[in-house]
Amino acid sequence: MTLVLGELSSFGIAMAADSAVTITNTRTGLSHARPNAARKLQFVPYLNAGVSCWGLGEIAVRPTDEWLSEFIHNNSTLRTLRSFAEELARQLNSLVRDPRVGTGIAGFHLAGFENYNSISTPSFYHIHDGISQVLQSRGITINSNQFNANHDMPPDIYESNFSNGGWYLTRNGDFQV
Repeated sequence: MTLVLGELSSFGIAMAADSAVTITNTRTGLSHARPNAARKLQFVPYLNAGVSCWGLGEIAVRPTDEWLSEFIHNNSTLRTLRSFAEELARQLNSLVRDPRVGTGIAGFHLAGFENYNSISTPSFYHIHDGISQVLQSRGITINSNQFNANHDMPPDIYESNFSNGGWYLTRNGDFQV
């Protein structure tokens, strides 16, 4: 069970995530949530950004949150949100060997600020497999059978659509009642 939220508004960026991990007994099929078991939202200090994860509980035989923490640490030479998002997608494509890739099995929200017209402006990437409804709505086609660094909310679109009191929200996981 996961809930991750990323919101961009005229007030800035807000991100939230739960910390529970769902444990399923393979013999009985019964599941329960273990609270405070994962750090699904993490800070990327060298980009002044946040990144959260949803979906798969393991990447490369490691808990996803631990793998993500190591990814953040090992990629401190990356200087832009774009390069971080693209490297994250590249590594996921090389490491995740799950036949369900393409069905939306995992993803990451990456939010931070980019310089746009000399103004620090919110920007949001959604790195995931499967279709991108946001990019489709803009006429952009992606290969949904892999992980992509989808720039769902670039600064120019944010500035023209949301800077004057509007907001943009992305949510993944168990967000419906």
